Amino acid sequence: MTDSTRIPIPGTWNFRPAGATVDVAILAPGRLFRSDAIDALGDIGRAELVSLGVTTVVDLRSAEEVAAHPDDIAGSAMDGLTVPIFTGSAADYASLDPSAFGLATVYGIMTSRSGDTIAAALRAVAGAPGASLVHCTAGKDRTGVVVALALTVAGATRDEIAADYAQSEGFLAGEWADRFRVRAQVYGWTIEPGPAEELAFRSPESAIRGILAELEERHGSIDAYLDEIGFDESDRAALRTTLATPIAETAVAAPVD
Repeated sequence: MTDSTRIPIPGTWNFRPAGATVDVAILAPGRLFRSDAIDALGDIGRAELVSLGVTTVVDLRSAEEVAAHPDDIAGSAMDGLTVPIFTGSAADYASLDPSAFGLATVYGIMTSRSGDTIAAALRAVAGAPGASLVHCTAGKDRTGVVVALALTVAGATRDEIAADYAQSEGFLAGEWADRFRVRAQVYGWTIEPGPAEELAFRSPESAIRGILAELEERHGSIDAYLDEIGFDESDRAALRTTLATPIAETAVAAPVD
């Protein structure tokens, strides 16, 4: 994958199709998108999401994040669903000791404590009439875990999943990272070089490979983990069908007059 997978939607830095190199037989092009926050789309950004066929926006942020920076999708027919996942916000990270908590630990907490919301997010994608957009604040951690599980269910290889996940680091470098440092300070978190920077800005392939391997070791398989959180085989079959089905033109969302 290259930087060409990023789509320059106004107000975003990490908006892109998920699994851009996954076989079209299991992931129809333009069926699933992932992004950082979409609170500053503006008219142009909303129109561009509509033109991409997005009908369903799955917001993984906390209630506090949503209240401070709500999705900018009012006035469109896009359906927004908030399913907050524990750990991943600036407030969450500010409460952690970066010397003790790396991405592996954070992802372990996510998958063990937020199984119900992970299942709800996957179910929303499975039920979307058009393209789905899954996002959080950075589009890296909470989004990374949910998208990795969706791609696993679809049948993507571990290499494809890891490569998709790893792109976030490059897209978030620079302006987005500078803005996030300022936001983090509001919560008393000064992001120092080292483990704290990994939590905030990095997306090494080893992190997503690690949590998928941990789920397999802990539960016996990814399917067994999904069964445990309430996303059973019938749900997984529906998700596979949705992700493999090209989007019909009639499913594209239109602005509300």
